[in-house]
Amino acid sequence: MTDAAIDAGPSASSVRAHTAHSHWLPVAVRRRYGSLTVDLNPRFGVLDNQSPPPTHTVIYVLRGQVTVAAGLDRVEVGGEELCILQGTEGLQLRQTPDALVLVLRLTEAATSPYRTALDSVRGTRWDATVSTASLVAHLLDGLVGQLDDYKPREPHRVAFNIVSILALLCSEKPTCNPADWKNRIREAAKDYIEHHLSDLELGPDSIARELGVSTRTLHRLFQAEGSSVSRWIRHRRLENCRADLDNSYYDDDTVSSIGSRWGLWDAANLSRLFKADYGVSPRQYREQARQQR
Repeated sequence: MTDAAIDAGPSASSVRAHTAHSHWLPVAVRRRYGSLTVDLNPRFGVLDNQSPPPTHTVIYVLRGQVTVAAGLDRVEVGGEELCILQGTEGLQLRQTPDALVLVLRLTEAATSPYRTALDSVRGTRWDATVSTASLVAHLLDGLVGQLDDYKPREPHRVAFNIVSILALLCSEKPTCNPADWKNRIREAAKDYIEHHLSDLELGPDSIARELGVSTRTLHRLFQAEGSSVSRWIRHRRLENCRADLDNSYYDDDTVSSIGSRWGLWDAANLSRLFKADYGVSPRQYREQARQQR
């Protein structure tokens, strides 16, 4: 592969244009500039081996959420965040359907002068909207925008200069609070639940798969709030049923049809769960609501 080799596939500009829309299909684009390999949305979420092997990998998530597994390391990277990893042995990515992620793999030829600095921030994440991380992000945004036709005369110097600004970033304190990512994932899960309450397949596995995280991670995020994924789903289904029973607009709807609308298809189960939470059956609650009105 030449220094500015182009992998067959969709153009980078077309990928960039898609990011302005709410729905688009991630595609894979690869470019190589000397000792720097650039992957935009790697195919299948797994990066193949390369020679010489990379010493460091930079993950830049422009949008969406990405889970990165590299050997024994596991890092969750959110939208507009940067992460530096040491090596890429067995590197795998799990990303949300709307994700746009840029992966830079750097070999010894580029990283040698700054090896110590890069090694010291293994697995560290930065907010790409502030400070030096923002400068790095703007540089990478520009690279993404012209991957189609950018053919520098000295591609090795491109790699070296990118590494030098990354080394500057390594000297700064990370600007990402781990709690920020956790809160975003938890809220994204709740939002997904709210829009899929009628789905019989809704559950921890399907939600985790949609968000690009492990089911175990999702469980832990809800446990941190003293709840669980299943309990939250049940709570939101019952709350929507209660609101409909309290709404005169739905007076002609049967209790079972209201339950079905929110994913509680078994009338007996609906009645049991509703009474456990609100102290009365759905029919009794509706009657009380009518009397109060």
